[in-house]
Amino acid sequence: MADLMDHASPPVRLTRRTLLDVFLRVKNKKAAIDSPREWAAVAVARLKEALADHLVNGIEYTRVADLPGADKLPPDAKWYDMQQILDEKQLELFAKHIEPVDSAKDKTIYDRIPCDSDIERDFVKALEGRQDVELFVKLPSWFTLETPVGNYQPDWAIVMKQTDDEASPLLYLVSETKDPDWRTTALRFNERRKIKCGARHFGSKQLGEKGALMGVDYKVVSSAGELP
Repeated sequence: MADLMDHASPPVRLTRRTLLDVFLRVKNKKAAIDSPREWAAVAVARLKEALADHLVNGIEYTRVADLPGADKLPPDAKWYDMQQILDEKQLELFAKHIEPVDSAKDKTIYDRIPCDSDIERDFVKALEGRQDVELFVKLPSWFTLETPVGNYQPDWAIVMKQTDDEASPLLYLVSETKDPDWRTTALRFNERRKIKCGARHFGSKQLGEKGALMGVDYKVVSSAGELP
C-alpha cells in the first residue's frame, strides 16, 4: 500500500480508504506483494484512466451568462475578446506554414492562414471555394476549453449560411482536421476525451451531444466537404 500511495498521491486524488478498497478487490494480490513498485505503477495508470473516463462522462458545461449572479459580471467576463487572433510569436512560429488566401473574397480577417499540415492547406483552399462559407478563422492558442484531462483547443471557427434562407448563419467550431478514419485510428485516449468534452461544451449533431450554446455546432472533419 505504501508504494501505491507513493505513486498515486496526489495525481489520482483518492483517499487511503479508497485505495485499500481497490487493493482488496484485486484477485492476484501475490503480484503486488512480489513486485510492489511495478504493480503500483501499473495500478495507478489504470486508476488514472478510469478516473479520467468517469470525469469526462459526467461533465456538463454552463454558459457564464447563465450562472447565478452573472448579471453583475463585467461584459468582458462573459465573452471572448477575439480582436487579437494571432500574436507576433505565433506568426513567427507558423511562418514556414502559411497559406495565402484571397482577401478579396472577404472570408477571412487575414491574407495568410497558418497551417500545420497539407490536410489543413487543402481545408483552407476548399473553404475559400465554398459559396456558403461566410467567414473562417484559425483560432488562437489562447482560445481553449477546460476539461478534466487538460485544456483543449479547437482549431477552426467557420460561419456558414444555412440551407434555409430565412435562418441565421450558423457557427461551426471544428477540432483538428483529422485523417478520414479518425474514428477507428489509435488516437491518444486523452485526445478522444477532449473531443468528447468539446462536443459536450459546444453541442455536436455529429457526436450526438447537446451543448450549452445555441447556434453552434462542433464537428470533427478531415475535409471541408464534410461540413453541411
